[in-house]
This record gives sequence, C-alpha cells and structure tokens, in this order.
Amino acid sequence: MTSRKCSVILVDRSATHQDTLVTQLHSTFGEVTIVANASAALRSLQTKQKYTANPSLLLFDNERGCDEHEDTISVIHSFSSQLLHRSIKNIVTIVLSENEDEDYMLRCLEHGAVDYVLKPLRPDTMKTLFLNLHRYNYESGNEKEITKQRMRTNIRRQGPSWRNFTDRLKGVYNDDVWIPRAIVNYYTPEPTLSRSRIQVSADRNEFLKSRVCSWDFMPLHLSDTDLIHCVFLILEQVLNIPELEEFRVSGDDLYNFIFDICNSYNNQNPYHNFRHAVDVMQTTYYILCKVGVLRPLFEDALAGFSRTRKGSGYSGSKQRKLIQELMRPIDTLALLMASLGHDVGHPGVTNRFLVNTGTPLAMLYNDRSVLENYHSMAFFHILHMQPKLGKLTLNYQRPDLQWFRKLVVHCILMTDMSLHDDFVESIEEQSTRIHTANLQDEVVANTEREVICGAIIKCADIGNCSRPFPLAKRWACNLAEEFFLQGDLEKELELDVLPMNDRQNVNLARFQLAFKRNIAMKLFVALSKIIPEMEFCLDFIGENIEEWTNVLAEDEGEEAAKEFALENAGESDEEEEIEEAIEETDRESSISIPFAKDIHRDRVPSDGRIEGPYVLSPSPRSPRDCTTPRNSQGNQSNQNNSPSPMRRTPPR
Repeated sequence: MTSRKCSVILVDRSATHQDTLVTQLHSTFGEVTIVANASAALRSLQTKQKYTANPSLLLFDNERGCDEHEDTISVIHSFSSQLLHRSIKNIVTIVLSENEDEDYMLRCLEHGAVDYVLKPLRPDTMKTLFLNLHRYNYESGNEKEITKQRMRTNIRRQGPSWRNFTDRLKGVYNDDVWIPRAIVNYYTPEPTLSRSRIQVSADRNEFLKSRVCSWDFMPLHLSDTDLIHCVFLILEQVLNIPELEEFRVSGDDLYNFIFDICNSYNNQNPYHNFRHAVDVMQTTYYILCKVGVLRPLFEDALAGFSRTRKGSGYSGSKQRKLIQELMRPIDTLALLMASLGHDVGHPGVTNRFLVNTGTPLAMLYNDRSVLENYHSMAFFHILHMQPKLGKLTLNYQRPDLQWFRKLVVHCILMTDMSLHDDFVESIEEQSTRIHTANLQDEVVANTEREVICGAIIKCADIGNCSRPFPLAKRWACNLAEEFFLQGDLEKELELDVLPMNDRQNVNLARFQLAFKRNIAMKLFVALSKIIPEMEFCLDFIGENIEEWTNVLAEDEGEEAAKEFALENAGESDEEEEIEEAIEETDRESSISIPFAKDIHRDRVPSDGRIEGPYVLSPSPRSPRDCTTPRNSQGNQSNQNNSPSPMRRTPPR
C-alpha cells in the first residue's frame, strides 16, 4: 500500500480545488474529493466502493466540516456508525483541527477517528497519513485472528471426522456471521441517535428511578435520553449482582449497547418502537421487584414492594419465596434482555401481512412466528457485536450461556399472540403443579422457569392495558394507528383488510373491550395465580373495561353499549369468579395499592384531581381525544417532573 493508491475525501464546506491544502493533497494521493458535509462523504464512499477497492482517508476539518448546529464529535460518531451499518470498509477518519485540547483529541478518537492532526497540515505529515490505513487494517486483522483463535480453542478442528465435515460445516463456523448481519442490516433502520455517555443530573436520576419503580410509568412522557437512562439503570443494577460479575461492563459500553438497541427499532412506528420496548422492560422489572427477585432502585418504594397478597390456596409469601428460589441471576438477566429486545426491527406490520405478501422473512421462517424469530435473531446479532457483552453469546461448552440463549429465545417467541391461548393454559397448569414439583431436578426447574418467565414477558408485552386508564388509552390509540397504517397499505396493495385495520369501520372502544375481556383478563388471571402480588392489575383492567364501556355509550349510545355487553355475556361467569377472587383478596390483604374503581368513584374531588398517592388530570373519553401535542423531537411534550396526565408515588 502506498499513498498514491489511496483516495482522500476532504470534508470542508469552504474548500476549493485552488486551495493550497487541496493542491498538496493532489500531489500526494491518487484521488482527492471535496465534500461539504459527512452525508455527502458517505454518498461519495458508497459510489467509490462500487467501482474500486482502493482504500480511502476521510479528512474531517473540525472548524469547517460541520454546519453551525452540528457538533464535530457527534458527526464523527454518527459517520462511524453509518460505515459499520452499511459494511463500508477500508476507510479511516482523521480529524484536522486547530484545537490543541488533549481531552478533546481523545474524545474524537473514542468516537471513531483514528488520528488527530493539528492544522496547518504540513507536507511531511501529509505523506505519512496513509500509514493509518495500514495500522487500521493490521489491528482489524489482528482482532479477526483473535476471534479465530478463540474458535479454535473452543472447537478442536482436528482428526478425520472433522476433515470429513469441513466443507459441510464451514458456514456453521463462519467467523464473519454474514447471514445474520445481512438480514439485520437489511431490515433494521439506519441509526438515528449517536452513541454517547448520557449526562444525568442527580435530581433527574432519582426522578427516573422513581418512575421505573412506579406502575404509572409512561415512556411517551419521557425523552429519548431519559428512556435510554432508564434502561441503563435497570441493566446496571442487574449486572452488579455478584453472580454476573464476569459480564459486568463499563458505563460507556453499556450505553453503547442500549444505543444500538434503540437505533435498531423503527421509531416511526406508532406503537412497536423503542418506547414500547422500554415499557415492556419496565413492567418486567416491576414484577421482578414485586416478587422480591430484585430490590427496587427507588428506596422509598421498598415498603410497597415487600408486602404480599394471598392467592388461591397458597399464601402470597409462599409463592414469593418459591419464585425467588427459582429465578437465578442469569434468568433475571435473560428475561430483562428479552423484554428489551423482543421487538427489535419490527416493521410496523403483523405476521399475517408478512406471510400474505410472501416476504423473504416469512419464507426464511416458514410462516411461523416470523417476526418473533426475526426479533430474536436480530437481538442476538446486536449482542454478539458488543465488545464485552458479546461474551453472553459465546455459549460453546458453557451450559449457563446455552441456557441464557434458550431462555431469551423462548421469552421472545412467547410474545407471538397466535400462541396466546396455549400458553395461558400452560400457566394455569403450572399454578396447580409447581407446589408439588421436584424443583431439585434441574430439568423440572428449568421447565418451571420457562413458564414463569414466559408469563411475565407476555403480561409485560400487553401490560399497558392494565395501567391506569389515561395511560392505557394513550397506548391503545397508538396501537390502533399502527393497525390503521397497515390497513391503508393493504388497501393500496388490494389485499383483504381485517376490520381492526380499517380506520373507516373500526370502533376503538369495541376493539379494546373485546381485547381486555377475551385476552388480557384471562392472561392476568392466570398470572395472578402464580404471582398473587400482581392481582391489582385485574382491578385496573376491570376499571378500564368500565371506562371503555362509557366511551362506547357516548359514541354509539347506551343501547349499543348494553347490546355489546349482552353479546359478550359468555364471559360473565369468569368475570364473576374474578370479582369474587378480588373481593377475597381485599379481605385478606392490607396492601395499600388503591384499586382503579376507588380512584374514579370515591376519591375524585370537585376539581377533577385526586388526592393521595395518585394524581390524575380529568381523562378524555372520546377516541377523538387520542392526539397529544408533541415537541420538536416528536416526543410527547411532558418530559419533566410534572404530574400530567398521571402521576403517583410508588405503592406502599
């Protein structure tokens, strides 16, 4: 490699080919291109790599390479992420700057630059710039060699049997993992957020801890950085468990992983986006705290989490102890990771749509749990690419890591709603079986762990319907809009449109009532049999059914609401059983989580706000009120500590 075989892209919005620097670059390198910004540089690189394999130097002028509203370090980081995402190779970034601050130099290197050169660029220095390419390629090759050595250590590639299978297994042990990388890069969106270490004030940190430990947690009211920090708080706590010490990573590495997950969600989806992922993860975390597997981050919430309720035939404390014994740290980590990554790369359409349109993903996964299989694969690919956390994917001859992968995959697959009824039945069966099961047998114990973790993530996945009504309604509107967008697309493609996807015909209240009665209530009843501490969700669901019935009455009249109730009378026996169970629990428990019916009926003063642990703004009833003002980032406007539309202190 020589300098004449290298091309140079100079990012400088004011440079011209008559400049002295550009003239010197032309005399040293084979080709010189001037662009105004990083986006233009990326387009130029993509074009070059189609026609030539020559390596390139990207010279980024610190003072003249950014627009006024841009920051050099964030631009460099974003550019480096784009290179990785698009698999563009043989390119190194060098910063040219007048800034002599050493900390700033190091930050540039930490965020993707391979060298930092002070201006003015001297001719003798210019002649050595190409060596950065040699060094970069050497280090990259060295990393690949380390990976190969690790594989050789794990897998003894020797003997006649191995030689017999070499050709057939070469794809299995391909170090480049090109198949998952190609699929993930094709289906996941391009990064929208640059990696960085988030700076959070002490007050904000405590506030977010309190939100994470609250049942009225609402991601739609938080900024992207708040959401990322919420995930950071949860994972940091879990990774600090002594049994997980070998997987502990620095704060920067943990933030990088969370940024990568966030960027892998299609955040233009109204519902299946990173906010939903954080919502599911927080619900999972809340349940784990409720049963005592984890200690809540917010100390003031501890008293509420430690109280127990009695279930059907077994005390809550006995159930609680049983789950605490079953759930090991590796299970907790797997369940929370699955919750975070369970919808990675979701395209905003359903499995049915992917199958009916014959998409490559549907063919790849044989029309079965298409999205869930893809989410699992994509999540593990992202995890595998992490420098430290990637160790969790190296499961050869590591039974604990083999189990970690199995449990994560199981949990993600359980979010397929087509499996809902079968899994609810398995939860019901466990509630009567687990107390007599031989949990000393590892196979038996693992089976019970799968059911418990599957039950938790399923409830977390649809858990927003058991939040207080203002929050549940906001999520319902977002989900409906995502269905409507799919329906619009189906109409364009002249496909059959399900009623729930047709914005002209669907009634949101009817859909929500059917879902809560036939899907959500059954699932949470089953969950409450193995985790009695979560029975309060049944009260919220019951109250939300009442609220949606009122909405239906306002939209279609009292008679229509009564008629709809009669049509669903088949559920009445079960609802009576649920009500009796709740009343029995009320008598036996001293827990002070107010039920939703108490909030709306007994404790609302004349000004429409609630005294005590709940603070509610008057909630709109009409589906027409689903829209919420948004700020310039597209997030809902309430991102501070104010109690709108709902806020409460953690339960005691």
